[in-house]
Amino acid sequence: MFFVPPICKGGNSLENIIRILAYFVGMIIMIMLYNYRTERFSFLKDEEIKDYPITRYKVGGYIIIFWMIIISLVIFQEVILKETIDFVIFLIPFLITIIYGLFGAIPIVIKSKYLINLSLDFITIGKMGVDLFGSWIGTYDNGIIIYSYLINYDSIKIIKSSPNKIIFSGITKYQDTPILVNLKSKKSINYFKPLLKEFVKLQ
Repeated sequence: MFFVPPICKGGNSLENIIRILAYFVGMIIMIMLYNYRTERFSFLKDEEIKDYPITRYKVGGYIIIFWMIIISLVIFQEVILKETIDFVIFLIPFLITIIYGLFGAIPIVIKSKYLINLSLDFITIGKMGVDLFGSWIGTYDNGIIIYSYLINYDSIKIIKSSPNKIIFSGITKYQDTPILVNLKSKKSINYFKPLLKEFVKLQ
């Protein structure tokens, strides 16, 4: 048997059913996103992190939980109480998500069997976030972190360094795969520049 949500008061019944199903899909997406982030950033528990926006990562998790709470309340309101909810309720978590996105852009990552190509710009088309108030970049005891990729210092080779772009190659710690990193955002470039001297010494 399949579960069919009760009809809400007012409005077209088919529209109500579609809307409620959309809420359930939204909840599933949020749960998957939470689990995905937890697994992807598991290195935060395993590594000796020297500098990384851990607080920002945790806030992102809280925002996802907030979304799940809002969606749960909406489902309860419409399925149990059979009352149509005002979409304004989604405005607050939506604005919080937008503000959160200003603290770091998600890079473009193109993977193949033999190479990871990562590009981090001020803003990434099709991805969430902007490198306005921060960037997903940091360091651990043996290397540098770009988003969720750890790259050992001794594997890094500087290919190009300019005021507007830094390109380097390396080997990812966990995947043990060659990675080509293209930093274009000012935040990531300014963070990376002071580390260049260390890379030169190692080379």
